[in-house]
Amino acid sequence: MCSLHMINNNGLGTLSILSYGKTNLTLRITGTMPDGYHQVFTLMAKVDIYDHISIAPLPSGNTKDIVVFNASGKHIDKEDVASLNAMESLGDSSGGTSVSKIVNLLRKEYGEIMGLTNQFFHIIVSKYIPQGSGMGGSSSNAHATLVGIMSLVSSSLSYSSKHRLLKKIGADAPFFLHQKPQICHGRGDEFLSSADLPQGVSLVVIFPHTSNATAEIYAEYARQQVGKEYSPVPSGGVFEGMPRSRAIDNLQKGSTGTGSLAPINVECQHNVNIEAEDLALLMNNDLLPAALNVNKELKELYSILFTKVQSYNTAHGETLATTILNGSGSSVSVVCFNKKSAQYFTASLTKLFPYYYVGCHTLVQDAAKVHTLQQGSR
Repeated sequence: MCSLHMINNNGLGTLSILSYGKTNLTLRITGTMPDGYHQVFTLMAKVDIYDHISIAPLPSGNTKDIVVFNASGKHIDKEDVASLNAMESLGDSSGGTSVSKIVNLLRKEYGEIMGLTNQFFHIIVSKYIPQGSGMGGSSSNAHATLVGIMSLVSSSLSYSSKHRLLKKIGADAPFFLHQKPQICHGRGDEFLSSADLPQGVSLVVIFPHTSNATAEIYAEYARQQVGKEYSPVPSGGVFEGMPRSRAIDNLQKGSTGTGSLAPINVECQHNVNIEAEDLALLMNNDLLPAALNVNKELKELYSILFTKVQSYNTAHGETLATTILNGSGSSVSVVCFNKKSAQYFTASLTKLFPYYYVGCHTLVQDAAKVHTLQQGSR
């Protein structure tokens, strides 16, 4: 879900949207799929860092969407935004970025019934989610744009139709259809259960301004994985009674069994409750060794963070924080289980890494309950 706010723009409706980032609180690689993609088991949650998107219909006579990216966040490098704008200026039929791609897909498949065939838009994306951080900014932007345009033209699509369109943008893009954290399987687009997470959990995000290419990280993971077994699919504990996917059942049984879930494009209504101690045990990212091997600056950063977190926990005699890689990187989060630890790591890491982005954020437990942010305020 997105926060939407309609403002007036010389008689033309302009929609202002918050496009939230995400993190993978757990990311396990459980096997490979017939098409060669890796199969993942992941717990994803939105984070209250967001890009700001405005969409306005262009007057009749325009024949092309205008998409512009702004470097509104101080941690977004000008080179990143220049690169995004360069992709948009190519003018190819597929569109350079996820924003243009989802608009073109929507117009191609639903243009006539939604009145989009000759309707074009001015879209401004103000970037705050670090580009290349593994926090899903591109996929989130696609979802927010899809929702925004449908709202502007007073149209709607079924969950399955939106899922299908977003899946063409990226494996994690359908996740943003959901209001709550999700336990996912397959490529990360098969939703097994919503999740209630412990209150008061904060993420101190550190982004070293170096990007990890997802494909490169998975390729390195595959190289390191030769001759090794994949991670088992988590079961029992907080997952007891959770619906199982056909993909999981087939993987574990080595058969073509029927499984027990509806098709993956049907929204799952199951919900699990995850307490702080369970979340601390679950947080693991199988892509971490590959990411550290590919990105040497990230390796140095992670080593410092890991040591600092371990020392902090030892000094307090309990697990108050842990370190995770966000997606395939290259940002890392220190997950803090109380306000005091979040304040400590925010202050100390800001001082320790003055040239990196360091920001304290919270998990979005239910996007439907997030209040709309008024235009111009942050």
